[in-house]
Amino acid sequence: MITLNRRCGLSQVILLICASLVSSETWDAGHNEVLNRTSRQAQVLDYSQQFQACLSGPSAVRGHCRYAQACVLSEFKQDPKKALDYVCIIEQKYVGICCPDNFRGPIEKWNWNSQDALAICNGERSISTVSQLAQGFAKVVDQAQPRKLPGEPVDNKILAPPLFESNICGRNGKQAGRINQGKPSEANDWPWTVALKRPYERDNFCGGVLINERWVLTAAHCILFNGLKKVTDLIVRLGEYDFSKTNETQFIDIPAMAVRAFPRFSEQNYEHDIALVKLSKKVVYNAFVRPVCLPQPGEFYEDSTAIVTGWGTLSYGGEKSDILMEVPIPVWKLADCRKQFSQNIFDTNLCAGGYKGGQDSCQGDSGGPLLFQRSNKQWTIIGVVSWGINCGLTPGVYVQVNNYLKWIYNNAKDVTG
Repeated sequence: MITLNRRCGLSQVILLICASLVSSETWDAGHNEVLNRTSRQAQVLDYSQQFQACLSGPSAVRGHCRYAQACVLSEFKQDPKKALDYVCIIEQKYVGICCPDNFRGPIEKWNWNSQDALAICNGERSISTVSQLAQGFAKVVDQAQPRKLPGEPVDNKILAPPLFESNICGRNGKQAGRINQGKPSEANDWPWTVALKRPYERDNFCGGVLINERWVLTAAHCILFNGLKKVTDLIVRLGEYDFSKTNETQFIDIPAMAVRAFPRFSEQNYEHDIALVKLSKKVVYNAFVRPVCLPQPGEFYEDSTAIVTGWGTLSYGGEKSDILMEVPIPVWKLADCRKQFSQNIFDTNLCAGGYKGGQDSCQGDSGGPLLFQRSNKQWTIIGVVSWGINCGLTPGVYVQVNNYLKWIYNNAKDVTG
């Protein structure tokens, strides 16, 4: 497939763990207001509460989701980043810790101090305990910010419904600027990347991305030309990392309940190659399963660097990768991309790949995500892998997701049934 230190990376850990006190409405509020609100919330939360059952940590012991203050494990104090392996979601609002049922530790009263957090993030101060880790809310700005399409009005009526506005989406602690070559990812780096499988095969045939607790975004050709006789034979694997191992990420397989290809998808030229898969049950978010953010309307990404992930072949006609791979690739100007192909490249497409070849998505990556990190450090899916010529010889062709937002919102809002 893909031929393939986090500056301020710990700030994302701060965001994830400390967000146990931050409701969905506070993430994008003013910095001081966030701290004020979270202080008020801290006074009323009942930290003794237990929420949904879950499997805790790499050992998958039985546990329940709890507020982070109620479950400060000793290993977190030794290495705060390990807390990410225990993340769960409380009432779709708060980041919690999947706490082992046999844990009997004290409640940690964390103080909020944004300056301390920024000092930690900038390397001016070390982190020795989870309590220190939680002493702030780092407000980190980076240069990545998509531009609006020149001369094209933004449809301000395309507003994400609450189902897609979760501040859990797109957070993984990775910094786009630190991903400078194609390589194997780490186990919980891309918790929204899913694998589409046939029930009788070990490996996946396509990829996809989780956009909420019930729906996966993928390519239309993946669900129409997969050789399966019925929808329920389509298996969506979530939380996978290494197909050669069975215990490193607690992956889950969920059969599809329904599939919806974009109604104007063309089998001849793969225009509008985008589709949705409804899972047969809701997923419970954790460190290895989490949704990606959807993009904003009216943005374009030419000359930006994006990340493509998948388990496809490492070269054209080669063997598939067992491990989820990641590779940074530039997004081309559409006019330059069209010069590389005799086939139609539509205005609804994106092109991305190494300018000198060698870096691209490949066979088996279809339906997987092309990802862009916004200035708030959340990852958004800007493209769906559609097609290409061989692998790495020309840029890969993707469906540009923000052209389909109304259709996605209208068709993926039902999480019942």
